[in-house]
Amino acid sequence: MRSRARSLSVVALAAVVLAALVTAAGAAPPRDRGNAPYRASITWTEHGMPHIRAADVGSLGFGNGYAAARDNVCEIMQYAVTTDGERSRHFGPSQANVVSDVLQGWLLAEGRVDALLASGPDDRPPGPSDDARAQVAGFAAGINRWLEEVGGADGITGRPAGEPSGSVP
Repeated sequence: MRSRARSLSVVALAAVVLAALVTAAGAAPPRDRGNAPYRASITWTEHGMPHIRAADVGSLGFGNGYAAARDNVCEIMQYAVTTDGERSRHFGPSQANVVSDVLQGWLLAEGRVDALLASGPDDRPPGPSDDARAQVAGFAAGINRWLEEVGGADGITGRPAGEPSGSVP
């Protein structure tokens, strides 16, 4: 049970870091893909688990972002709202939301995320590697692709019924 709790903590931390990187992606652009499209094949098991195949890290991130948006877009958007310091605006001014907004606002104002993104993997503190940047850029592109397919925010109607398999070009 302890390792499961630790795994969930690691997943939650990774999601927050990814959301912060996606939110602040303009501060440090990912590796340039040129005109190369992301390509990922996603197959969902009968239990709803996505299996993603891709030839490069950016495309793997794309498939991961697409599958994550399809299954959990509301949670992903909550992370984005949180890292922007706007929970009170969207979810009401509860004490927890105000505290979160103050902390995130301070981190943004201090430029800590921008500084981290501007640093490289060999700097202290280390910034994201090229592979991490490519995966995050692909993740954001996958979310955006799914949102385009459902018609944007108006197309989000709740938890999707999930198809058994599919492919994303």
